[in-house]
Amino acid sequence: MIDTVQICKQVLTRLSVMDYEKTGGSSTEQLIFPLKNQAQGTEQKDRISEQELRLLSIEELKKQNPIYSIQTKRQQFTNIVLENHLKPLKPTRMVNLHL
Repeated sequence: MIDTVQICKQVLTRLSVMDYEKTGGSSTEQLIFPLKNQAQGTEQKDRISEQELRLLSIEELKKQNPIYSIQTKRQQFTNIVLENHLKPLKPTRMVNLHL
């Protein structure tokens, strides 16, 4: 069974040690928060968006070896699994992400 609470905790832990582009990425986490231009490009600020969260969530999910889909309707996803003769799965190993 996929433990989504545990995935969220692992993602939060990884987000808390992420570094920023302007500091050069000195943390142990390889992913960094980028900079964005403010006020017609004269000032740069840290940009924190859902993209980093999404990427880390998928990385943590993949550690549990599910077959997963991103924004595919469940019935369509099930049909793809069956049509391609993938291993029979318990429903708890099939994940459809809407992050």
